[in-house]
Amino acid sequence: MDALEALRTRRSIRRFAPQAVEREKIETIIDCARLAPSANNLQPWEFVVVTDQKKREEVARLTDYGKFIREAPVLVAVFCKETKYYLEDGCAATENILLASWALGLGSCWVAGDKKPYAEEVRRLLGVPEGYRLVSLIAIGYPAEVPKGPYIQAGAARGSPRGRSSGGRVGAGCGVGVLSDSHDHLTELRRALKVLQEEGA
Repeated sequence: MDALEALRTRRSIRRFAPQAVEREKIETIIDCARLAPSANNLQPWEFVVVTDQKKREEVARLTDYGKFIREAPVLVAVFCKETKYYLEDGCAATENILLASWALGLGSCWVAGDKKPYAEEVRRLLGVPEGYRLVSLIAIGYPAEVPKGPYIQAGAARGSPRGRSSGGRVGAGCGVGVLSDSHDHLTELRRALKVLQEEGA
């Protein structure tokens, strides 16, 4: 699967088959995570891979919207040192994990960590030193569900649970081009950029 296909087709998966995930795939996913962009190249992250069933159940119990973690064969907890841009760096690594998982035929789902009341308890449970912030919890495994509907649908109606809108605003300086949801998104993008160029933005 190439990068564009992974970007366009990835979906959040919350139901997993009991099949174990191969160690080689886990290592590849973590390798992709560490290659994420990082402010000043500080790379403040630590990735904790949890395959122990009891530990996953304990983490799932602590969360509010991550109860499905107990069903996933693999949990990756993304922690970052408390640097100025720890959250941006950790989120970039998290996205790499989601895309790498999908490219390898695995489903995944991002569960929030930063600013959550359970963040510190998860840190202690997983034995992560103080000074690290939980950014995300990612459940990974072979999908036991196939999402219905199109993976991506440009120009979908607002509020559609399956489709994605074709864009938002493209702006610079005083010139703003608005992308419409009612037309082909690439055509609208070109028109918006042309408006900006004509206005000298």
